[in-house]
Amino acid sequence: VEKQKMYDKISSKYEKKIEDLNKKLSKKNDELDKSKNQKKPDGKKVQDLTEERDKIKRELESVHSDFRKDLSKNNLNDF
Repeated sequence: VEKQKMYDKISSKYEKKIEDLNKKLSKKNDELDKSKNQKKPDGKKVQDLTEERDKIKRELESVHSDFRKDLSKNNLNDF
């Protein structure tokens, strides 16, 4: 029970940021797909969107990593 409370406390610290980044990533993926699927895709735009998407993915992975480290410091597992 105590471990669950601690997990919930730590989780709540990261939940909103992860949710926001997932939304941004989904939106960027949609933009990228739309841009790629045009009859004549703009290579520069596709490249820029890909870079923006990759930046969001790196940020999301960093937040997930911080979350796992925080759990580990408290002797908890990512359920």
